[in-house]
Order: sequence, then structure tokens, then C-alpha cells
Amino acid sequence: MTNSLAAIEVNKLNVRIGGKVILSNLSFTISEGELVLFSGPSGSGKSTLLKVIAGIIPGLYNSYEVHGDVLVYGLRPANAVKAGLISYIPQDPWNFFIGVNVRDELRLSNLLVGELINLCDRPVDSLSDGELYKLLVYIALNSGSKLLLFDEPTSHLDRHAFINLLGTLRELCIKHKVTVVLVDHRIELLNNYVDKVIILGGYDYVEEPNVVKRTMTASSRYAVIVEGLAFKYGSRKIIDGLNLKVLKGMVLCVLGGNGVGKSTLLKLLAGILKPYRGRIYVDGPAFYIPQKPIYWFHSGSVFKELQIYSRTRDRPSKLSDVVSMFNLKDLIDRDPHTLSVGEARRLSMALAYLSPSNIILFDEPTIGLDRPSVSILMNLVNELRFEGRTIIMASHDDCLRRVCDEVVELQYDQSMKAC
Repeated sequence: MTNSLAAIEVNKLNVRIGGKVILSNLSFTISEGELVLFSGPSGSGKSTLLKVIAGIIPGLYNSYEVHGDVLVYGLRPANAVKAGLISYIPQDPWNFFIGVNVRDELRLSNLLVGELINLCDRPVDSLSDGELYKLLVYIALNSGSKLLLFDEPTSHLDRHAFINLLGTLRELCIKHKVTVVLVDHRIELLNNYVDKVIILGGYDYVEEPNVVKRTMTASSRYAVIVEGLAFKYGSRKIIDGLNLKVLKGMVLCVLGGNGVGKSTLLKLLAGILKPYRGRIYVDGPAFYIPQKPIYWFHSGSVFKELQIYSRTRDRPSKLSDVVSMFNLKDLIDRDPHTLSVGEARRLSMALAYLSPSNIILFDEPTIGLDRPSVSILMNLVNELRFEGRTIIMASHDDCLRRVCDEVVELQYDQSMKAC
């Protein structure tokens, strides 16, 4: 695609924080009407770059040192934001809202309810991760902005919703000369839809691990039993009449679209939520990894976090081996609260491995993971499987099917079927 007008111009951009180099001597141009993908390994600075273009860094995060030139339609990012040219959808949508319910949020953005009629009276804090992201997408698409910035959309949207979004974005680019930038790891999914791919950092080839599935016997004990489970937020039923049995040592994937109750089910199994009706049996304490693990780290460094969990393990583990297994060497002195989403995911995997729990509950495990980190996840699943531990993963990512012993799918009518 050839366009004369530059939507984004980046020249010799350098970004640091606390002496750590995030981006170094970066230069590129994106033309008006282009659909562009930023990709690269976890921690390579993709989200940081998007925040610089959106005027958030250093505007709201003045601890960052930023040098070089960034122009959006010829304006500094902060001025482009004031002119209404930019809409930004963050990787973490949970803290982006100020309205009580969806209707309030749309009014604040001067938008009609439109296609979100089914969500309009829902409290914002009752929405699933995918529903929150869809709300932000709706606001961005109707904002009239000339530049749309999306951080990790495939981590939040199920495949059907994402493909529909790509079609809408392509139409906006062609018909209305809107410029779109996506940050995502899924190059193989997006390559045929985008005009340009900009890689930050370097990708090394990672051999996919062999997936070894354990043969289960009828005499195995159940690790989890769910009978007639029902849960609701207010008057809205999320899960109704759910039955599920999970054998000890099994790897189970709970799949389904956005908002069907996958995260709610994991929270019920973890004891965070209490059922409205029904019975839940869990054979021992479960180790629960939420979608936002960064909020439950306890200490001031990755190493101290690993030390805390290593002391709870029945058999000692060499921390150096764990650091190597989860590719944490370069992060060992970092405050875990400063990690990228993918880096925080890898640390949470290490903590699950170190924990004494025989049941691991993992909510959306592939969020923010680059290809090498997905390989680490698959290796972890194999390791835990051979130890006889039970793993239940909730996701909309179909790539997890191949590593699971069994897959069940939650549907919008709260029924569940084996896949």
C-alpha cells in the first residue's frame, strides 16, 4: 500500500527506565490507512512503544527517559491525543473504566448503546476480560479517531470476535483512511491481514516440545467433582446446572468464547467465589493463577518471589534450575510488579511449578506469551503431568487443545460439551 501522508513517524527513538534500555535507536514510518503489526519477544518493548505513540509515556509515566522524535499526523503524541486523533486500547483493560455500568461508560464517551444492548445495564466490574476488551473496541471504533492502537487483542478476544474485528479494521483502513497498529505475538494469524510487520527484538527458532499425554485408568481418583453448579452476578446467571469430573493427574482445558463463564468457573474451584447452588469437591488446596498475576506478587524482586515459594515445596528445587527452565535469568533482580504481561506469566508458571499444590488452575495461560514462552508453558504442562498433578486451564485459545487430555467447552446457554 502506498500513501503520501505519514500517520506515524518515529526517528531514533530511545526509551529507558531505571537505567534499563527498553527501546534503542528505533526508526520507522507508517503511512495513513495502513494496518500494521508490532511483534517480538516478551519484554522487547512492544507495549512501551505503543504507549509512547499514544502519548502515555512519558506523559503519565515520567520515570521513563524518552529521547528521539515521534510524530502522529505531524503532531507530538500528546497534542494528537488532545486533537482526538488517537484511540488506545491497553493490554490491561481492567483499570481503564470510570463508569459504574456499561451504559454510564458509553455516555461518558458520548456513544449510544448500539450493539452492546445486552451489556448496557451490567456493572463494569462484572464483565469478563473479553467483554471489557469488546467494550473498549466499541468505544475506539466509534470515536472518530484517525489512529487506532490495540495492545494484544488476540489475548482477550475469542477467534470469532477477533476475525470480525480484523474485517472491520480493514474496511476502516480502506474506506476511511484510518490507520491501525496492533501489538501481538500471533504473527501466523495476522500476517495475511496486515500491510506491514515491524519486529522488535529478535526471534530465535524454538522447537515445539513433544506433547506426552498420560493414559488415565478408571480407578484413578477424582481431583475435582462439580455437581449441579450454578452461579450468578446479581440476577444474571453465568453458570447454571454445570456437572464436571476431573481425574487426578489429568490436564483439562475449559474452552469457550468471551463471557461464557470460564474465569468464573476457575474462581469457584479456587474458592474465591461461592456457588449460588450445587456442590464443588476439590481434592486439596489448588494453586490459582489469575489473568492478572502481577497483582498478587508479594516481594520486591523476582528472586525473592521464587525463594518464598521454594520453601513451601516438599522436595527441594535448585532455584538456578527453575530460573533457567522459565527463562528468568535477566529478570532475577527486577521488581515483579514492573514485568511485562508475558514476563509476569513466566514467573507465575515458575511459582506454580514450585508450589506444593497438586491442582493447578490457570486462567488464560497464553495471554502475553511469545512463541518461546508458549513452548515453556507446554514444557511445564508436561512436567506437571508426569508429577501426577492435575491442571485445569481456562482459555479461548484453541492451541491448548493439543496439550490436554480432555477438552470441554462452555457455551452461552451454560451447557457444556466434550470436544
